[in-house]
This record gives sequence, structure tokens and C-alpha cells, in this order.
Amino acid sequence: MRALALLVVALAGCGGEVVDIEIRFPSQETFLRSESARVFRFGVRPDQADLCPALLQETSLGQPSTEPDWDSGLIPVCDLHAGLSVPVEGAGHEIFIVLTENEADQVLLAGCTVSTSVRSGTTVRLAPTPDYVNLYVRQPAPDLSCKTPDDKCAHGCN
Repeated sequence: MRALALLVVALAGCGGEVVDIEIRFPSQETFLRSESARVFRFGVRPDQADLCPALLQETSLGQPSTEPDWDSGLIPVCDLHAGLSVPVEGAGHEIFIVLTENEADQVLLAGCTVSTSVRSGTTVRLAPTPDYVNLYVRQPAPDLSCKTPDDKCAHGCN
């Protein structure tokens, strides 16, 4: 499926630097099934750049081995549609993690990327979690009352 880029997140640092993070959902339906999102930023040393898979797993379980430098807290997924400002403290390596959840607080989508320079921008590609597959792929998925992200964000989906 063609990835759906739903938003660009502007990240502003103390020095006025701005970086764009593009969050790509695997499909329009995966966005529509997500109710809330959480974005994390971890500053890491260059020799820790390979921590992305482990940090993603730990963060998905709610138990990261290291505290994030920034955490958006749980926000409506539609809030990401309008953009999000995230403080960036340095010019080093950054790990960005994005998780989305459904109304039952199950993590549906997860993504992680390492950025070696926050000035150049980066993309976080989300992928379905086992919970998503079990809920919406292995069995008939409930129909959604909305068909587009704009409809969801204006009226909500049932």
C-alpha cells in the first residue's frame, strides 16, 4: 500500500532551528482506526544510534530503559494533523518514536527513526503492531463511519 503522509511536524529548538518530521501511516485506514498518539524524542550518542528497535519495543510496552528527552503525552491523533512543536536541545543524534492507540489503549501503530542531524528533517514510518493485525486484519474489522482523515478530524469516527 502506498504510505500516506498525513502531516509535517515542525520542531523548533531554543536557537530557532526548525526541522520537519514527516509521519507516514501505512494507509488511510490505519490513521482512521487510531484515536491517540504519543511522540517521544531521545537524544543519543552516535554509538547508540542502533538503539532504535530496542527503545521502540520498550516504549511500546511503557517501559523505556532510558527516559525520553521529550514526551508529548497522549494527544488526539488529529492534533498531529495540525502540527506539533517539539523542543530540540542539541545538534546530535536523535531517536524519534511515534505510537498510536485505539480507544481501548491498545498500541496499533509504532515507528522509530534515527536522525543524525535534526536540521535536515526526518521521516517516521509507522507499521501495524500485532494488536492491529489481531484486531483488524485476522478478523472482520468493524466498519468506520468516516472515510477520510479530514472527516475523522472534523466529525470523529464510530
